[in-house]
Amino acid sequence: MEKKKKKKKWITKLKRRFKLAVINAETYKENWSVKINRIHLIIFFLVFIGTIVAITVVIIGYTPLNRYVHGYPSGTERELLVQNHEKISSLYEKMMQYEQWAGNINDILNGKIDLPNMKGNSDVVPVDSSDYSDLDFSLSPEESDMRNKIEVEDRTRLSVEDEIGYADDISHILFFPPIKGLITKKFDAANSHYGTDVVAAQTNVISAVLDGTVIMDTWTLETGYVIQIQHENNLISVYKHNAELLKTTGTHVKAGEAIAIFGNTGEYSSGPHLHFELWHNGTPVDPEKFILF
Repeated sequence: MEKKKKKKKWITKLKRRFKLAVINAETYKENWSVKINRIHLIIFFLVFIGTIVAITVVIIGYTPLNRYVHGYPSGTERELLVQNHEKISSLYEKMMQYEQWAGNINDILNGKIDLPNMKGNSDVVPVDSSDYSDLDFSLSPEESDMRNKIEVEDRTRLSVEDEIGYADDISHILFFPPIKGLITKKFDAANSHYGTDVVAAQTNVISAVLDGTVIMDTWTLETGYVIQIQHENNLISVYKHNAELLKTTGTHVKAGEAIAIFGNTGEYSSGPHLHFELWHNGTPVDPEKFILF
């Protein structure tokens, strides 16, 4: 009973009405008045506080005044933060892919992975680069015909002038194919495609087309693992999108020697393939004119 009485008494106090009036100090005339209770006062203060909070949020979030708030980033800074977050996420993803590639290649080279049963990552090339016994280095009928034709031309050269022109002509050179496969995109200098794209089985390795010296082995975001070889007659061969490089800068290689593992690296690669370029005297030439892929 006492609790009920206290509760009723408390509710009665809340509902008890008061008169708020404005009185002229000289005439004591009542100019304005209003009747309120404690509940009205509580509601008024809650609405007042909510209005202040809403105005503050609008000012900080949608007006230039937020730059004066300590610790609150400006619009430019927020944009930079978003851009940096995207770049860091992209770099982290690329780093994880690289670490996975490197780990798998290391396991392959150390014989820790059974290649016939290897599954999963399509970017990892299932090949044991330490064993090339199954590679076929024999000449095809077309290459044999080309070699015979060149030998006949060599025997028919008689003048010194012919020999001078012959020294700058690379049509007499027998190139070893970097890989045997299907050509998916041809040389097109007009559209800045300075090489030939070749698709082959992922168990293949990339071979040097001629004797020469490796002048660059690197990795780029666009073309993945790239290796370049300097040959005689001012020739340079370029091999892009490899899964792994087997030779380093300064290494001398022989024609047909494995220099990289066929792969699918770099943002410009839409699938496993080799992008091969051949440069003569600083100018790109069509590899299909000299090599049978």
